[in-house]
Amino acid sequence: MPRLRVFTRSIAAIAIIALLFCVASAIRVWWLNGTILAKREREARDIVASVVELARTYDDNVKMGQLTLPEAQEAARNAIRAMRWGAASEYVGVYRWDGTTLVHANKKLEGANRLNAMDADGNRVVSLVIDLAKRGTGSIVLKTSHKLGSPPMPKIIIAESYAPWAWAIETGYFTDDIEAPLQPRHLWIGGAALFMLLSASAAERLRLTFERKEQAGPAWLGDAAS
Repeated sequence: MPRLRVFTRSIAAIAIIALLFCVASAIRVWWLNGTILAKREREARDIVASVVELARTYDDNVKMGQLTLPEAQEAARNAIRAMRWGAASEYVGVYRWDGTTLVHANKKLEGANRLNAMDADGNRVVSLVIDLAKRGTGSIVLKTSHKLGSPPMPKIIIAESYAPWAWAIETGYFTDDIEAPLQPRHLWIGGAALFMLLSASAAERLRLTFERKEQAGPAWLGDAAS
């Protein structure tokens, strides 16, 4: 019987260590996800802020008489169209406050008023982006496609306004781009948890076997150990 108690304690200790290891690994993945999200948000805000400054610079050229307003705005739009950032080559979009699309990754949408355009969840995407830009703080989550024909995925949007031109300037990043690199870690933790459960189940069956054998004959444990 003492040997059985030692065996049971050993199995319990192993199970607890394995459980703590899985919990620590899950916390690590959660922390990494949060860290990557925070980094991506900072990058998006920096990009939007730089585009606002770009618009302000061209507007200063208008005030100094170096460019007309249409020339300055077109030059700014051309510069913004060329911008890409991040591993997924995210673009910067620009809308007038009335909903007219000025810069978009899909150039066919430029010039169209998309104030009532909706995402896969029925959200008025352009209207929400303009409202966010006017606030100048926070973020929103919309569903859009990585490319034409691909399924819509959640995208976090950051936006600011350049009020003198009534421009809403936005960019964003897809959450699945962040989660994809962490997927192997999720699978590893799931596999480790499954292994732990199977090991605990096997250990419990072995413990019950020991108990039955011991009840059947105390001499069995001594024979098994020799």
